[in-house]
Amino acid sequence: MEAKFTEEEDYRYLHKLGQEAGGDERKRQQELVAFRDKCQVEKTKHKEIRNRNAEEREAKLQGLSLMLQNSGVFQS
Repeated sequence: MEAKFTEEEDYRYLHKLGQEAGGDERKRQQELVAFRDKCQVEKTKHKEIRNRNAEEREAKLQGLSLMLQNSGVFQS
């Protein structure tokens, strides 16, 4: 690096580029965080739906079992 940057103006130019790019990187990071948060919310929502459906299915099966026991078809 010392061979390429021989004058102080080179270092100033490099510093200026770093300052200008800093905002872009921060914006990109914020977009990534927002995207991950959105994905996590959707994943949680789908998990809640699956759990609710499983509970409803279990309740239906419980009711079916009681109906079969009362009708005499299913004896334990």
